[in-house]
Amino acid sequence: AQILLEEGEKALNAAKQQHGKVQTWTERQQAIAAWQAALDQLEQISSETLVGRTSKTKLAAYKRDFQQVASGETANKRTGTLMDAAREFAKAAAIVGQNPPHPAEKWQQAENLWQEAIARLQQITIEDAGYLEAQKLLAQYQTNLGTIQSRQKAELASKAVLEQAKRQIPSWQRLNNSTENAAWEQERMVSQLQEIINQLEQVQPGTTAYTEAQQLLESARKRLTQMQTSGQEKPPG
Repeated sequence: AQILLEEGEKALNAAKQQHGKVQTWTERQQAIAAWQAALDQLEQISSETLVGRTSKTKLAAYKRDFQQVASGETANKRTGTLMDAAREFAKAAAIVGQNPPHPAEKWQQAENLWQEAIARLQQITIEDAGYLEAQKLLAQYQTNLGTIQSRQKAELASKAVLEQAKRQIPSWQRLNNSTENAAWEQERMVSQLQEIINQLEQVQPGTTAYTEAQQLLESARKRLTQMQTSGQEKPPG
């Protein structure tokens, strides 16, 4: 009987601690099940033994605590299910967003997943159990969504200015390759090259366009310096 009591109390305390640590409703249900199993083990202690008789009061308190927590979990089922679903979408969104930079399409995929997670949390009303916990999670997910939207916006803008700069390079090269450039044409080349540089400088770090833009920018700056100092004209890139 003493062994059953010690083992049962050990399992019960472990289940209570586990229930207090876990976040998802599913994990809490697993802790509840372990808690119930520990109580069942304590119930096996014979009341004909000294240990059984002296542990009755303790067992009644254990049951009372368990019923209070279990009842709360039953009322919290809807909220817990929605929050678990939201966490799954959030987990998928985080995986998609790993190891940037990404093209805009992938940022859009991550955005959609964050929106799905947020939509689940928004179904939890102020009357539902766990509302405050859901609101904390909602604030976090909305912040993450804003970050993803900013990354997507930067990606689209950077890709656009890179393409615009690249479209101007061939016309600059044709003008630069002309063998009869007048002085005003040389000024035009410098001006056009400076415009290309200005566009390339708008490409933001952390985008898929950044590396290529930096390579073109380095070349363009070098050509601009050559043109301004020694009159040498060479195409950028």
